[in-house]
Amino acid sequence: MTTPNPHSVLVVEDEVDIQLTLDYNLRKEGYITLLAGTGEEALEILENEPLPDLILLDWMLPGMKGTDVCRQIRTSDLPRMPILMLTAKSTSSDRKKCFQAGADDFITKPFLLEDLLSRIRQQLESNPNPS
Repeated sequence: MTTPNPHSVLVVEDEVDIQLTLDYNLRKEGYITLLAGTGEEALEILENEPLPDLILLDWMLPGMKGTDVCRQIRTSDLPRMPILMLTAKSTSSDRKKCFQAGADDFITKPFLLEDLLSRIRQQLESNPNPS
């Protein structure tokens, strides 16, 4: 399904197989994707590229953790965009840390692609200002 005015998604994931799978499936759904393998790379993209409409952010990144990336984005001058945290962590304490860092949603790995796409659509409908 391709949309006439596609939304863009920044995928921040260090596991190449997961990153490529997300990239393929998001493009198949009509999204424009930007890819980063580290938090530092994600911040550089946000500084130098057109801003995405949504960020899929892995918690367990090499170097800078996803929660730190999220916190840095939220305390920057960047316009607000939905951040959906991807993680293998699943305790209520982990969820709390995720939301305290500024994430809008949280999905635990492994996840069903349909669930992820549904959450992405929900976040974009709640924040309908494409960049």
